[in-house]
Amino acid sequence: MFGSRARGDADPESDFDVLVVLVNEETIRDNKEPANDIICELSLTYDTVVSCIFTTPAKLERSGMPFYRNVRQEGVPI
Repeated sequence: MFGSRARGDADPESDFDVLVVLVNEETIRDNKEPANDIICELSLTYDTVVSCIFTTPAKLERSGMPFYRNVRQEGVPI
């Protein structure tokens, strides 16, 4: 989890930002749609927004993109 909820500065209207780390791009392709179905159901059931991004361990560990640097610094494993 990353973002305001991971940092502890969320308000009641804040979304849940989740980074799903899967083995490789093929695994992401195979699991993204079923996972998105679950995410939609959770969002509707709990009347909140769950934002989900999928990535691989290599991208998370090695990418120099600001997004990944931020997740590495502030992210909380769940």
